[in-house]
Amino acid sequence: MTEIPLKIRLNIWEQRDDPSRTMILYDWQTPFEGSATSNRKWRVFFTFLAYNPLVPPYPDGTQLFRAQHKTIYPYELVDVYAILDVYNVDDPGTYFVAYTANIEGTTKLPFANIHVYVEQGEKIKE
Repeated sequence: MTEIPLKIRLNIWEQRDDPSRTMILYDWQTPFEGSATSNRKWRVFFTFLAYNPLVPPYPDGTQLFRAQHKTIYPYELVDVYAILDVYNVDDPGTYFVAYTANIEGTTKLPFANIHVYVEQGEKIKE
């Protein structure tokens, strides 16, 4: 039987020609805009670890979040939302569990309008 990991790695992608366009995707995902060559328009600029939303109970001080993306082109990030009802997760998006306060070893998620603190992976430099 395959073990479900307690923590998952996520990447924040930004579009090369417009860094204001971003996406939060699981480590195994890449932005796709219709062709393999269009993926060269995107680059990973920030990685982070979060708790896997499939492995409850969640640690104290954490909350379930959803990164909502546009469902039509361009597919950039709309916002990051706190999910209050963990049993109502039907909306499409990237779900993860993160801290709601800054504790040792965490950093605020870039550009999030709410307090989301994650364990920062390495900063990607080109």
